[in-house]
Amino acid sequence: KKKKGKKKKKKKKKKTTK
Repeated sequence: KKKKGKKKKKKKKKKTTK
């Protein structure tokens, strides 16, 4: 079953290097 409409935006995690 394919859902049409709402698209989920992926949140990009910022990698912090110490």
